[in-house]
Amino acid sequence: MKRIKIYLYIGIMSFCTSCSDFLDKVPDERTQIDSPDKVSALLVNAYPKVSYAAIVNTRCDYITDFGSVYSGAQPGALFSFMGENFLWKDVIEDGNDSFENFWTGCYAAIAVSNQALISIDELGTPSSTINQKGEALMTRAFSHFCLASLFAQQYDESTASLYPGIPYVEKPETQPVEQYDRETVADTYRKITQDFEDSYPLMTDGSIYTAPKYHFNKKSAAAFGTRLYLLMKQYDKVLEYANQLISIPSQFETLTDSKGEPLKNQDGTPQQYISKDDPAFSFVSNNFHPFATTYMDASGYIEMRSYFCSSSTNANLLITEALSSIAWGELPFYSRYGLSSTDIGKTINA
Repeated sequence: MKRIKIYLYIGIMSFCTSCSDFLDKVPDERTQIDSPDKVSALLVNAYPKVSYAAIVNTRCDYITDFGSVYSGAQPGALFSFMGENFLWKDVIEDGNDSFENFWTGCYAAIAVSNQALISIDELGTPSSTINQKGEALMTRAFSHFCLASLFAQQYDESTASLYPGIPYVEKPETQPVEQYDRETVADTYRKITQDFEDSYPLMTDGSIYTAPKYHFNKKSAAAFGTRLYLLMKQYDKVLEYANQLISIPSQFETLTDSKGEPLKNQDGTPQQYISKDDPAFSFVSNNFHPFATTYMDASGYIEMRSYFCSSSTNANLLITEALSSIAWGELPFYSRYGLSSTDIGKTINA
């Protein structure tokens, strides 16, 4: 009997030890962000991996109704969301190029930004995480700005307090279902600008990153600030951040035709463009104008697309990955609604 009690005691102790080991484990599969390096790795996912290009551009003036599927093997129904957008109907499709996907993609990025901020606080905000804190705040502001641009009324100071904004999420979710208030457009933009202003002084030139253009840096943040305050019509702020991004051009060259003859404006003055030797040229060398573009050196359409997405292109200040069902250059071949050279030419030269 005594021996049985000893075995029973040993069994109970082993069971308790096993329970203790089980309870010591993290109850979910979330990675423990317990170092500055892990915070940096986390922030790679703080950028929305979605694009509004397809759903927004289809509603623009330069999209043409071809009357039927133009050509190609794929059925026009594959791009039914384009017709819905073109005709300003409710979009039913929920694929990569849908409003629903854009909504969830932005909030997924916001969740990463918030987790990074919490992790930095838990680390005691060491000096080695100052840049990461700036990036987390900047990405949170950027994702909310993208959402507000599509899902709320355009900002107008006189009416911003009358219209609902979007839920501004400032902490990680801890419950299966969280309830949020939309507040107002004024509240939304107040929080966006607060996050932006808090983060901008913490921005660097990007040299701390292995791939600088895949993270917010001083220039890309200034570009975002310029865009943000331009939408809000706060023009003093627009100038403040635009001047930090690009200097006023001072060197120009005259446009010429194929024979080398100077091109003239309607008033007889020569047509000019910013010289390649001017610092400001970096930010105009990525447009579609044949006289002021790096694309003029491209050997074909594929290489042109490579230039457009390249991190070596000076005008690309911030690059992110995004899933899309379509390639814009091929839209006319697969969809009833797409680009035409005539329409895009009118848009560029307007």
